[in-house]
Amino acid sequence: MTSGLRGSAYERGVRLTRKGKLADAAAAWQEGAKQGDPQCQMALAEALDAGRGVLPNPRSAFRWYQTAAKNGVARAQAYLASHYANGIGDATAKHNPDAFVLAKDDVQARHWATLAAEQGMVEAQVLSGWLFARDGGPDAPIDIARATAWYQRAIDQGSVKGMVGLANLIASGHVADQGPAEAFVLYERAARRNDPTAQYYTGLYLLEGIGTEANHALALEWLLKAAEAGIVAACRSLGIIHRRGRGAPKNLAIAETWLRRSALKGDAESMALLADMHMGLEAAVPNPGEAIIWYTAASELGHTGALAALGLAHQKGKFVPLDPLRAIHFLERATEAGHVEAAFHLGLSHLEGRGIPVDYGKAATLLMKAAEQGHANATYNMGVLYFHGHGVAQDQQKAMFFYARSAELGSPSGQFRLAHALSTGQELLPADPDKALYWFTKAAENGHVPAQVNLVRILTSRQAPLEELERWRVRLHEAAAHGIAIAMTALAEMKWNIDRDGPAAIEMAKAAVELGDPLAQNLIEYLEARNFNGIVR
Repeated sequence: MTSGLRGSAYERGVRLTRKGKLADAAAAWQEGAKQGDPQCQMALAEALDAGRGVLPNPRSAFRWYQTAAKNGVARAQAYLASHYANGIGDATAKHNPDAFVLAKDDVQARHWATLAAEQGMVEAQVLSGWLFARDGGPDAPIDIARATAWYQRAIDQGSVKGMVGLANLIASGHVADQGPAEAFVLYERAARRNDPTAQYYTGLYLLEGIGTEANHALALEWLLKAAEAGIVAACRSLGIIHRRGRGAPKNLAIAETWLRRSALKGDAESMALLADMHMGLEAAVPNPGEAIIWYTAASELGHTGALAALGLAHQKGKFVPLDPLRAIHFLERATEAGHVEAAFHLGLSHLEGRGIPVDYGKAATLLMKAAEQGHANATYNMGVLYFHGHGVAQDQQKAMFFYARSAELGSPSGQFRLAHALSTGQELLPADPDKALYWFTKAAENGHVPAQVNLVRILTSRQAPLEELERWRVRLHEAAAHGIAIAMTALAEMKWNIDRDGPAAIEMAKAAVELGDPLAQNLIEYLEARNFNGIVR
């Protein structure tokens, strides 16, 4: 058959398609395909793939794509590359024997993409860049040089996708001698060509000052463009920006609007953030019930923070039924996914028997897991376990190490324990009054009431300035108002030692007894022995 005749079969099919005679067009292409016409082979493959004029037949379509690709049709080669890159169906699952399944194969994907790219097909050049930039296994390792070269060839033809692809590769740190500044240039160049993904990254780089000088106003412009174009991450970013007031005025209503947009598009992180706003009473109309709905939706998508939040909600019965067993279920799932806070609370559950039998060994394992990731309170609790020998071999030297480490990480309880050890002095940790004062102060500033009490006693004994003592008196009054007995006892001491007001001190000490501090009775006896009608003797 001459080339003219081959062309006529294809053109006849095109004319028939224009007239709406799809079955006749498919028949014409089938005739030409069988006679070796690559154009007809490609057209027939697409017809079989889409079910235009013939019954859909993916298996037969794929064979004709292969034939057209072998005969040099770049679009067919690109089709094969794309489908080998991602696979079709699940080759490992049980399926209908008639279903067409294609296993993912990066070697074949690279082969066909390269052939199409060498013919100058821009889309195939971008695909080749992406394929060589990813790890396809032992037979298709990462090849940054070839990935960069293919992206650059696509860029040379004006490809916006090539610009974004190369920018992503540079941003990931894979291209030698190029960094954030070079990535930003490419992102901005593609953004000006209206690529939404590039607009998002351009906005992000301008917001954070990555590879360029920070410019919050311009960043918002690009992020808005990307968000309006449907980039979910841009919607989420705008929500976060307006929630935190960073890069734009804080506006919780606008934040909620953007987070809702991205949540409704299936973004798990936005769902969790929206739930946080409702749970934290930041939403325009706070609704803890809606928070649970969003946490649940995010958890179904595997969001670990949402799983942990649901676990804690069920553990406390907060806006959901109190259900310790369900709490453990969610905390275990979050812990398995690597959520540190969930591991800590699951460890406490084993330690205290919350919805699960007490198991010091499991508690120690979980708390250690969280402690190794820098969780301050988990680190403190490991100190407690080592101090008492629960779930681990008793080792007070290790206990002191964990107390000190938790103090550095910001645990008020750890700071108090360390301060107490330094103030009393022991074989494991020699007395150091100045360091003790430092850590008592740290714990007190973090709201640890026993530390506040000890701090006031130390400052009083050192005759600290009255202004400093008054600052802590205010904090103790706050604690006493919440029914903390030892705070009331300390206030009674201050009333005696600083104000020299015996009757008032006695009344406060009596209030401390009523609140449940048995040691306050000793203070009453002491004060009554030294006070007569308010006159100190």
